[in-house]
Amino acid sequence: MHDQFSVNAMYAWSRNDFVKNWQQSLAGFGLNYYHKRNVEFGAGYEWIERFPYGEQPLPNQISIHRFFQKITVKNKIGNVGITNVIRFNQEYINADFRYFIINHIGLKIPIQLNSKNTKLSIRFTEGIIINHGKWVTQSYFGQNRAYVGLNVLIRQSIGVDLGYLNHYIIKENQLTENNHTLFFKLTHNLDFRKKISNH
Repeated sequence: MHDQFSVNAMYAWSRNDFVKNWQQSLAGFGLNYYHKRNVEFGAGYEWIERFPYGEQPLPNQISIHRFFQKITVKNKIGNVGITNVIRFNQEYINADFRYFIINHIGLKIPIQLNSKNTKLSIRFTEGIIINHGKWVTQSYFGQNRAYVGLNVLIRQSIGVDLGYLNHYIIKENQLTENNHTLFFKLTHNLDFRKKISNH
């Protein structure tokens, strides 16, 4: 049964105004269950430090404890990978508890289309955040995150992403904000299915 599981660890940081100001630091881990070849279920935890940034900054740096559950569907058109993720999130901020859903669609285009072991790819993603629960008083549509960048496969289990994130936010007072962000992510994935298949 354990040959259907993988464990991944991740660290990501982002800076507002490209490199001028800290925006967020995120460390997390997750457990994934492969139901079918292109369908997986996952759950995990993320610890986030969010800094004052943007036109309407927070008064102070805050710590966020986030739990999540997700459903991922992966497909390919030729060598282009297509991913659709629906993720349910629960966040604890100080004494507050809130919920939101992310619908995340991504394309991964290998730079060498004729290579089976591509080390470098271009990644495009679009993420829409929908707020829900009693804490929502105005807009259910919370954020839009559009990203383009490079994905580098260092080893079979280790990958790095570096690129540009356009971060559009609707706040509780109905004011909007559009942030230009430099985004970096390091991911390590322990795929037990590969270990089993090698023995």
